Amino acid sequence: MLLTKNWQKNAKRRLFTEEERARMGIRDWLIMIALTAVYAVVAFTNLGSLDVPKTHYSMNA
Repeated sequence: MLLTKNWQKNAKRRLFTEEERARMGIRDWLIMIALTAVYAVVAFTNLGSLDVPKTHYSMNA
């Protein structure tokens, strides 16, 4: 198991330099926030009803 982990670490180190590793930059965060905001607006639009019920429920105990 230890040999496998060392092999994987060495392979990752050889394949990718420090700059090429996946890191979230400011542009990535802004894109993610913008997409989330657009999705929230679309998802919450027309959620529920604006009509008031015409009858009411009376609780008689």
